[in-house]
Amino acid sequence: MSKRRNTDNFLWELNTIGIQGKTNVIKDISKKEWIESNINYNEKILIIGDSTAELEAAQLPNVEAWMVGYGMMRKEDFDSLSVPYTFFESAQAIETELKKT
Repeated sequence: MSKRRNTDNFLWELNTIGIQGKTNVIKDISKKEWIESNINYNEKILIIGDSTAELEAAQLPNVEAWMVGYGMMRKEDFDSLSVPYTFFESAQAIETELKKT
């Protein structure tokens, strides 16, 4: 799931790096609102991101957040929001963790 202004560009980016599968691009509501409206609370969600939008969604009981430290925010910025999350220094570290599962 991604909140983007340009859906076609986002889908092109995913295709370029070889990511395929179900993709939801949202425009007019927050990620938290989209999850509340579209995902059953019994279904666990992993959200990966680099902004407070993902941490806002992680306030929901069924959402786990993995934050990566290469965007506009720093780990200290995430910590100030008092929402549980797992921090990764790079996208490669997330990729390594995902391969373990």
